[in-house]
Amino acid sequence: MEKYIVNSKMPGFKSVDIESTDLKIPGDVLVVIADEELNDKLALYYIRLKEILARGLRVVLIDIGGKCTSFFPLASLLICYNAYDIYMIQSMDILTASYMERLLNREPSYDEVESFVDSKAVNISELDTLIIGIESLVNENNPDGFKTFLSQHMPSLENMVTTIDYLKKQAELANSKELVNKLTSLKSEVTSLEEKVAEFRERCNKLRDEKFVLNQTLNDNKKEIDTLRAQAKEFEEASTSTTTIKSYNEIKTSLINCKAQVILYFKEVSYIPYMNTFIKILPELIRIKKDANNNTRKVKTIIYDSNTEIFNCYKDLIIANSEYYVNNKDNCVSKLARFVATEPNPIILTDILQHEPAYDVVIVYDRMYKQTDIVSGNNVYKFHVMNSLSDLQNSKELLKINSTQRIFTRPEVNIDTPFKLARIPDYSVPGTTPARKMTSYNKLKTPDGEGLINKLFDEIRLNQVLARK
Repeated sequence: MEKYIVNSKMPGFKSVDIESTDLKIPGDVLVVIADEELNDKLALYYIRLKEILARGLRVVLIDIGGKCTSFFPLASLLICYNAYDIYMIQSMDILTASYMERLLNREPSYDEVESFVDSKAVNISELDTLIIGIESLVNENNPDGFKTFLSQHMPSLENMVTTIDYLKKQAELANSKELVNKLTSLKSEVTSLEEKVAEFRERCNKLRDEKFVLNQTLNDNKKEIDTLRAQAKEFEEASTSTTTIKSYNEIKTSLINCKAQVILYFKEVSYIPYMNTFIKILPELIRIKKDANNNTRKVKTIIYDSNTEIFNCYKDLIIANSEYYVNNKDNCVSKLARFVATEPNPIILTDILQHEPAYDVVIVYDRMYKQTDIVSGNNVYKFHVMNSLSDLQNSKELLKINSTQRIFTRPEVNIDTPFKLARIPDYSVPGTTPARKMTSYNKLKTPDGEGLINKLFDEIRLNQVLARK
């Protein structure tokens, strides 16, 4: 397909004269720029465009600035050939190559261009006056009268071509199927709109139902929040007295402004050897893991144990009850790397989880030996600690343990889990450096030969968290 342009130049178009013999191939494009230069060339352009349109070329007529008196007659001619690429622009500056490309990609309709010609058409009632007057003066051979007549009716005569072509198009519309096709198209559009209305109604009904469910859920959540607030108030009041908190509700991270990314929750059913050392070394193993920006992890450990008086393993840790926490809140939340809480006061862990700057990992070790969990949520990774197969069998149903893959136990215990803590020889030998201890733990293997620490990090998706930082 060739693209030609008359009366101008344009990248991608071949500039030709209207009388060029190249304008003969069906499907080729001819752009006609209508400006003041065409004012005295109406007859030439009208005849040539009629031939070109008849050959099947696509003609695009563009008026520049509204000063071309030949534009409307030529536009009416295009309309008679169902060619609706007719445009009016203010200046040639607008007509860039990209703008022209957009025009060629359009498929304009008769409705778009009808007003161009309709506004310039002569009142139909004047046609018989013009024709009869001309015929009479010609028969009388009255050149002076003919000259006077032409002078009086010049505005109407100038638009006569436009008017005749306009009437021809209206007759064509009346006698063709174009109006029928337009009616069919409108009916199809109405049907499509009715289908969309039905679809919107269905969506509206669905959204209304969803809103009802959400409102119901919101009301339930509000009731639960009110209950938790009441319990929190009770705990706060209890924390200032000598009363020890023994019962508690689990903290749901979805109901607080939880900032911590990973919560590693160990629930001890029965003690296993080396678990205390593992919990002590685990934060250091996490801290040395670098994120994408080469930053170390911020880790916090809190151990819940109400029997600290006979448990000698906490001799180097702060032992905090509710009263101590109230008086030393900043120390417990932001300064201590780990401490022991002797009461399950939810305020303590809630403050830590909501702390800014946020902790990357919070380790919670639960020795309360209660059925109720201390914390739960989508970012909480829960593990059970148990010393024997019988411990699993006795607690499985009560604690709703559906899988053994998150159980820490001894190597000798017949539980199918990757997390079996073996003894590390020479771990407590005097002079063993912290770096060597971490290396020893990094060398621990699962029963399948995989690195135990790396397996744990994969299980809590710590590596994914590091990749996002």
